[in-house]
Amino acid sequence: MAIIAQKVYQKCKIWLLFAILCLGVNNCTKDDNAGFDQMPKEWLAAKAEIETYSAIDSSKAFSLVKKFQEQHPNSALAQVICLLGYAETYHFWYNNTVANEYAKKAASAARKIGYLEGQVQADLLIVETTKECDTCLDYLLTVEKIIQSNPSAFTVKTIFRFYHDMGYYHYEISDTETAKYYFLQANELAKKNQLFLEESIAKSALGSAFSRQENFNKAITFHQQAIATCQQNTPNECGNHYYEYAIALLELKRYDDALKAILTAEKLYKAHPHPFNAGEIDGILGTIYLKQKNYEKAEKSFLTFYKKARFASTKIWAHNLLTSYYFTIGDFKNAYINSQKSIKMRDSVYSSERTYTSVAKRTNFELAQKDEEVQTANIRLKYAIMIGVCILLTALTLGFLIYRNQQLSKQLTQLEQDKLQQKIDFEQRKLATTTLHLSQQSDLLQNIKKEIEQLNENAEPSLRAKIKHLLKTIDSNTNDENEWDKFKLHFEAVSPHFFEVLRQRSSSITELDLKHCAYLKINLSPKQVAQILGVSPKSVTLSRVRIKKKLQLEEHEQLNTYLQSI
Repeated sequence: MAIIAQKVYQKCKIWLLFAILCLGVNNCTKDDNAGFDQMPKEWLAAKAEIETYSAIDSSKAFSLVKKFQEQHPNSALAQVICLLGYAETYHFWYNNTVANEYAKKAASAARKIGYLEGQVQADLLIVETTKECDTCLDYLLTVEKIIQSNPSAFTVKTIFRFYHDMGYYHYEISDTETAKYYFLQANELAKKNQLFLEESIAKSALGSAFSRQENFNKAITFHQQAIATCQQNTPNECGNHYYEYAIALLELKRYDDALKAILTAEKLYKAHPHPFNAGEIDGILGTIYLKQKNYEKAEKSFLTFYKKARFASTKIWAHNLLTSYYFTIGDFKNAYINSQKSIKMRDSVYSSERTYTSVAKRTNFELAQKDEEVQTANIRLKYAIMIGVCILLTALTLGFLIYRNQQLSKQLTQLEQDKLQQKIDFEQRKLATTTLHLSQQSDLLQNIKKEIEQLNENAEPSLRAKIKHLLKTIDSNTNDENEWDKFKLHFEAVSPHFFEVLRQRSSSITELDLKHCAYLKINLSPKQVAQILGVSPKSVTLSRVRIKKKLQLEEHEQLNTYLQSI
């Protein structure tokens, strides 16, 4: 309202007086019309207090939100502030499912009353808490358009948050150059407005982006700047900066410096109510000890990391670290046990033999049902023909029998098509099961190869020739291109012209995109595709978003539906 009032004042003072009178009347009747660009000071203070306590004292934050809600029960604007408060608090609790629900409610409520700041904050929270990232870019592009259309309607921190989230999105999909662009924008904005904590976060993000490009010296420079900025202003928030700094140092094999950095991060995490990477400290710490050949501390750190792991992906990582540790110290029994546990956890549901048996039994049952239906339809068709011959004298009855015959013929054709489709589905399930099984074997052979290569460095000359022959044998059995060519050969037998149609649809589609499309065609989940390609499930989901854009599909069109129609 302040911006509108200034423009009106320049044109006509009388209109200004009229606007002020209207605003006063509205304030007397409904407090959510207090204005979005000029929110009451007590509301701003309450909102800031809620946001502050969401990160450090959840019970206090909840009581503040509840109190604010009770004070303004009929205000739509207050409702948006409270929903955002709940969402932020759950987000800091790492309960992203509940946070996402509150964020979506806040976005809807803010959009109804035209509260742009609240809408943008809610959309960014949705991006930060969502599990499926198919729509993340859509949310971010919408936020960018809103901010560009009216930048004065937003606080500096909200704009910084957008730059950071946009950069992190591109970082996750490995578009590092675009990620660096947005992180630099965030850094410049924070530096210009003296937002020291935000500036340190942006510098740390830039360091991670340079690490992704393997420019570790540049990465370390930015991590050091992030730590220096954060230490001067908010030293308690430096834990994640030291964590990222330690990872970059570890890549440069500066193990003593990395150990010092990770221990500092551990100390800061223990004092912080909501540490970012606290659960991964022991894993990195154990890796550093292993590199320093401090095997006792390495084992202790890895076991602690495994005990603290809350998620299946973290437990798999812990088993892999323990496998590497036991192999290094020559305890091959425990190395084998942990390797098997890792493989089993990676996809325990999709054990090759068990899955094949289950799919085969289910398919045989479904095929038997279809055969019975076909036989029943054939019997009905024969009876229909016999009855038709008996009542040829009645024209009306003959017409009915012809109609009935046509319907049964269509049903028979449909049943035969269904049976054929069942066979195709069965072949696709076999192909998916075989692909997953080969991927697991390939991963295991690659892990064994790495450990043998490390063992070869210290092996006696008489053993190196045998080890070299063994490595060649492993390489001959882990050729990804040969596996892909074999997969394409079997896949095209089931779905001919599939790749040809996709290439005609988009000239920019890559071989990796074709792999994603083929695995989606045979109904592999993001987790299974990630296992085969050696990436994270989230990266697989994001890749599907890019493929959808390359194929120029409409927003309402589903990529899976389109591929199944080919």
